[in-house]
Amino acid sequence: MIDTSRITFEDLPEAITLILSEMNTIKTLLSTIKQPIKQERKPIGIEEAEKIIKKSKHTIYKLVSKKKIPCYKAGRKIYFFEDELIDWILGGKLETYSATIAEVRASINKNTRKRK
Repeated sequence: MIDTSRITFEDLPEAITLILSEMNTIKTLLSTIKQPIKQERKPIGIEEAEKIIKKSKHTIYKLVSKKKIPCYKAGRKIYFFEDELIDWILGGKLETYSATIAEVRASINKNTRKRK
């Protein structure tokens, strides 16, 4: 076994063999990992949507009428998908005060020219 902290020119063939061996081990491990099985998406009604987003029916109907929430209509019924509702919630993340200030300062610094 070679000392990997200090490889000389003479150690290169052995080091490359070691690297290739490690790569093959990693490839084997990665090929054994199974991909997660995606769940079949089922549409949910407004009652389930209420539980997920913690809003009343009235509020949900308002959001639907303003096209602010992802939904589907079939006849007079409104349907949602749970993953889309969760993504909608996550998309509404508000910036913290310090992040907003840092963004404004960066924008000011970017737009100000240095005077000679």
